[in-house]
Amino acid sequence: IPIAFNPVVILEFSPMQAMALQFLLCWLTCAMLGNLLFFINAKISRLAGVITAISLVLLQVAAELSGGATAAYFSPTSWISFNMLNLDGTSGYPSVLFTIFALLILNGVLAWLSYLSVRKKDVEILKPI
Repeated sequence: IPIAFNPVVILEFSPMQAMALQFLLCWLTCAMLGNLLFFINAKISRLAGVITAISLVLLQVAAELSGGATAAYFSPTSWISFNMLNLDGTSGYPSVLFTIFALLILNGVLAWLSYLSVRKKDVEILKPI
């Protein structure tokens, strides 16, 4: 079974570097999604959280199908894929440093907003009977 991948990855990274970078990007993206959905669920409603999750998935698909580099800047879920990153400095896609710093900033802002939105809320463990 043939497996297709970006040949720039082989030229720019060792296998361990590529795996470590992929793990970091995946972890930061998943943390950002978790922070975003938690904030929206806590602040608005669960339905809004579901709609946001679906729209982020559809945004990733649209960014990959459009093939445009500018669409990749607005789709954080696309940053997991090496195909949607500027690995060698020759494309218009987001750079690796941009994606890491953007995800760190997004995680920090969303975590702070989540904290502010739930700090005065009562925790309801059991629904009232």
